[in-house]
Amino acid sequence: MEKRNPIPPEKLQAAMQALEQIQTILSRYASKPEDQQFNSTPETDESLDSYANRILEELLDNLGISLALTDVEQHETDSDQESTLLSIFHALKELQTKLEDTITWHRTEAYLFALSYHNSVREAAKANVPGAKEINDELNKILWQNNPDGDS
Repeated sequence: MEKRNPIPPEKLQAAMQALEQIQTILSRYASKPEDQQFNSTPETDESLDSYANRILEELLDNLGISLALTDVEQHETDSDQESTLLSIFHALKELQTKLEDTITWHRTEAYLFALSYHNSVREAAKANVPGAKEINDELNKILWQNNPDGDS
């Protein structure tokens, strides 16, 4: 079992404050449109970026046509904004993945410790150590309440 140090309270507080600051800074730029507007737009993802970028290139090459048809400046702004927000999103997603992995690791370590203790109590109950049977029964009850399928 690898020894890991807990996050010091001042580091946790600093991280939480930094996240609040990020939310405050980005709240103006990272907000969902009105429901009516949002629900009337098609669903898209990053796979359509090359299409949108190619259209922008075409518009810029044919300004005579495009100026009459669309707001090129707004399209450029939207495209740039998407790229900017995606870079932030991917950085946060990477952090999320690292946090999920770390949480899983700690959860697993805690569970393995609990199983080890439970096995020790079970062995003590088999050896008729005073009080061990009651503790084992209580631990079994908790284990089966939280894990009714019996997967342990």
